[in-house]
Amino acid sequence: MAGVYTTKSIVANFLGISETELTNKVPDIESRISKVEDYIDRRLQTTYKSKQVTNEYHTPTRTYGIDGWVIFTKHRPIISVDKLEIWKGNEWEDWVQTRTEGRNKDYWVNYERGEIFLMMPLFPMIFIPDREQVRVTYTYGRGATESNRDPIPKDLEDVATKLVVIDILTSESYKAILPSGDNILSNREKIEEWKQYCENWLRMNAEIIPIDNWR
Repeated sequence: MAGVYTTKSIVANFLGISETELTNKVPDIESRISKVEDYIDRRLQTTYKSKQVTNEYHTPTRTYGIDGWVIFTKHRPIISVDKLEIWKGNEWEDWVQTRTEGRNKDYWVNYERGEIFLMMPLFPMIFIPDREQVRVTYTYGRGATESNRDPIPKDLEDVATKLVVIDILTSESYKAILPSGDNILSNREKIEEWKQYCENWLRMNAEIIPIDNWR
């Protein structure tokens, strides 16, 4: 699978070798890129791809106006809400199938901010929801397909590339990559500098997600 945040060609260029040489010397390069991109997504709490979260449980604790509750998904932006299930005491009711979405309707979604508003007249004033009474299955990310994906920021590409290179140079693969006479010790300072740069960027760009339950 081709990389999204960085590619074999970009990594090869960073290392000063050809893409063919990189592929021959590091046969699992695509797997390494995929692993790094998954790591970045976990740290950022979002993705420039599209991913589905299944059965994410919520305990509504924040009211919305006088007739509803709001929950915050753990990832954003939302592409689609595939299921919005409410526990009724003996079974789950999927509001996507049985209710109407829209402002002044049964529920509405702020897709960019990852907020789902549940409209329940009088409900907030007379009853506190049970723990994990809501569960959501949704697709999130900044691009459902390559054609409508948000542009990959250059600094994200840079971080992804450096993390892949760090992964290569701190494994046995470095022996095949580094020029003859070079060794990992002579690159340690540079690697530590890249690690710190990447860590700082990931911390600064991670999504801050509100908490709506008692987990």
